[in-house]
Amino acid sequence: MKSRKNSRVTTAACLTALLAALTAFPSDIAFAAGEKRGVVEELTRIVTVRRDGKEEVELALGDDIYSFDSIRAGELGYAVIKFIDDTLLAVGSNSSVTITEVQFSPKSSRLHLGIDHGAIWISIGSIGLVNPDAVKLATPKALVSSGNATIQFEVGDEENVKVQWLPNGGRVSVYSVKTKERMELRETESTAFITPKGELSAAKPAEAPDEKADDAENTKDTEDKTTTPVR
Repeated sequence: MKSRKNSRVTTAACLTALLAALTAFPSDIAFAAGEKRGVVEELTRIVTVRRDGKEEVELALGDDIYSFDSIRAGELGYAVIKFIDDTLLAVGSNSSVTITEVQFSPKSSRLHLGIDHGAIWISIGSIGLVNPDAVKLATPKALVSSGNATIQFEVGDEENVKVQWLPNGGRVSVYSVKTKERMELRETESTAFITPKGELSAAKPAEAPDEKADDAENTKDTEDKTTTPVR
């Protein structure tokens, strides 16, 4: 009898210890590595994924997407990925993006993407309601953060970040990696341009007025207004 009693005590102690260990983990433990973070909802071939350091494989409609996946769309490729919080990510042709991290829970929510090059469009879902700075997007020249917006990226030698939709009171923060400048976009249809040197501007440098052209135009206007005295 004593042996059985000791056995029950030992088992109860083990179960208590196991329960304590399990409850010590954070509530978002369900989002451990290896679980899917999204699904391919639209697809025009060819779009590939590189996973776990292996060779690229072609994606198919309905395929699952995981953290650390590198997505690349070919010349005619296009894909729309829907994440676990209903965030939508569109990867345009000749574009590539890396899914760095996706978590969505009451205590910890974040979506981090690395945009390597090309045209990318993202419409932020419920993740921004939990964390106003949940979404962080890294390009070669800039770091962009937001909680609730629809944003379009064009990434190449020059980059631009265009806000297609933004709620009242919302913001999109653009930070230049090279110059350490920061710009806040707080209106729909606002755009930040990043030059090859990393300089931030609200307008394309090419759209800036040409001083020489202005001087020539002003000179011409003056000559046109000059009248010959009547003799």
